Amino acid sequence: MHVTAYLNAPAKHEAGPIAVLCGKDAYLKHAGFTALTESMLDGEDDDAGLVQFAGNAVEFVTVADELRTVSMWGDQRLVAINDADDFVSRNRGRLEKYLERPSKKSVLVLLVKSWPKTTRLAKATAKVGLTLECDQLK
Repeated sequence: MHVTAYLNAPAKHEAGPIAVLCGKDAYLKHAGFTALTESMLDGEDDDAGLVQFAGNAVEFVTVADELRTVSMWGDQRLVAINDADDFVSRNRGRLEKYLERPSKKSVLVLLVKSWPKTTRLAKATAKVGLTLECDQLK
């Protein structure tokens, strides 16, 4: 789905255990991420429910620990990885395995430039999560 459809009605679209914002338009990606954060955290304090990492500097173990950590201050927890293309390439198998039994209280948010729909990871994400395309409309 294109991010503009999500921006019109974020409450209608549930993210599930994973949300992917893919594309090259930084403005649309930022707008989608902001709407997703506000929708998922229900106006709670962002600092308590949102954890962000740089994709080129984080290891999967750290992300998995954050996804499985229960938040003391809110119902939902978002773990976002910015510029996650390298992270996804390095950890594709682990991400696929994680989606088989994801955490129920956390949402993994991947901000990537490329998200080929033919991969097993993209197909698994389409089944249980939300993919938002962040390229300009044609």
